[in-house]
Amino acid sequence: GAIKGEIADEASPAININFGFNNATFFHPVYKQKITNASLTGTFNNGSKHDLTTTSLRLSNIKLLSEGKSISGYLNIVNLENPIIDTHLKGGVALNNVLRFIPNHVFEKATGDIDFDIEFKGSVADLKTKQGYSRIETTGDLKFKNIKTKLTSYPHEISIHFH
Repeated sequence: GAIKGEIADEASPAININFGFNNATFFHPVYKQKITNASLTGTFNNGSKHDLTTTSLRLSNIKLLSEGKSISGYLNIVNLENPIIDTHLKGGVALNNVLRFIPNHVFEKATGDIDFDIEFKGSVADLKTKQGYSRIETTGDLKFKNIKTKLTSYPHEISIHFH
């Protein structure tokens, strides 16, 4: 990486950082989640104005395994003050692993798999208004396999099976 320029009340240096990893393993002890065979290439650049409005983060060649499920794709974010996201992610996750990351969810238990191939291009701010929805580009597929859930406030188990 490189940092060049003055740091003062009215000035910030140019920041350009290239990073990445190959065949890395990560473990989160609280969520008991392990990611293996992880690889990606990344760049961080604070742009021509050296501020959040021109800052970009680009993650490409994302590849990883989590609980036997693979995920691949890319993620680009520009303008960290009003983020604009361009991403394409493909892979699969086990529903119970996703719920480990969501605090206070409504499920007593949940099993099954979700396969996805999704693309998203748009501003995070546009997700907050009905008018903004028309400016967002999305495409993709979600496939639910052998889903079984039990809501904490509902006495019966719910099963979804597609053939």
